[in-house]
Amino acid sequence: MNIDPLAEDFVYNSTYAFSENSPVAFIELEGLEKVLAIYYHGGPTGGGQPTTVGKAGYTGQYYSNTQAAAQNSGRGFSGTIIAPGVTSASGVKTGMNFAKANYEAGDQVIVYGYSYGVDVAVDLTESLQAEGINVDLLVTVDGSDGPLQNNTVNTDIPDNVDTNLNIYQTDNSGTSSSSKSTGVTSSGTSSGSNSGSSNSPGSNGGPNSAVNSKKTNVINKNITGKGVTHGNIQQKAKNIVQPLINTKIHNYPKNNNQ
Repeated sequence: MNIDPLAEDFVYNSTYAFSENSPVAFIELEGLEKVLAIYYHGGPTGGGQPTTVGKAGYTGQYYSNTQAAAQNSGRGFSGTIIAPGVTSASGVKTGMNFAKANYEAGDQVIVYGYSYGVDVAVDLTESLQAEGINVDLLVTVDGSDGPLQNNTVNTDIPDNVDTNLNIYQTDNSGTSSSSKSTGVTSSGTSSGSNSGSSNSPGSNGGPNSAVNSKKTNVINKNITGKGVTHGNIQQKAKNIVQPLINTKIHNYPKNNNQ
């Protein structure tokens, strides 16, 4: 009923064309590109395989909220939640397979990682860069490798990432929330022994840095404080994380200068 709002971004298409003249193959809502979301929760016991919202702890809540924000903005949504393995390779492979199967030029890509999932999420953005895929928003929350804490986590954000919001706390505090279906306790920590982050000495994150600060905006937020632990930091940061996700979705592609 109106000119495609992204017409200037795809000049090879006529403004009178619907679904690139392939309505059987493609679906358009309001001419806006879809949100493609790849989320990683904490813990190293998932083998890098897809999981469900119910088994992803509070990461699952962020995923559901992201889907709702996309749909409320009249956007399509394609997403997955992945359970990390002991090393990042399996989770990166699964994330790349999903991206290659679902990504279309112009899509808004959002990647999220918590605890063990942070290392996988950052490594995924590097693999996406090799495929020429930009990431509009990367959210990293308290990246940690359990007893090794933040020492082995990839903290260098590649320049195909527009914005990285990095939330962390520096107290060695507790297990990561949720890599098992046994659920999460009232304090936010996993009720299962295989939650992925050890209590000895505990888990904590640290700051990230941009490979190229002219192309990537890294926002480091240290929320260390009373009552903030590695296990509940996702909940404690919800008033920082979710509003930014929602804003980026609402403003896209106006916020995409890549």
